[in-house]
Amino acid sequence: MNDLAAELDLTDNAIRAHLLTLERDGLLKQSGTQPGFRKPHATYALTPEAEQTFPKAYGSLWT
Repeated sequence: MNDLAAELDLTDNAIRAHLLTLERDGLLKQSGTQPGFRKPHATYALTPEAEQTFPKAYGSLWT
């Protein structure tokens, strides 16, 4: 989450709030965990509903 917060210039709490909102709205789901320094971190994946909502041209968004 720290990497995402730094990349988007947001706080960890803001990222957490956005993730919770996306999860509540059925667009995101927890898909597993990754080891962390203090505790495991959740990993997320888009739900089928989100796959239909968001654009498919991810390459142009991340370059």
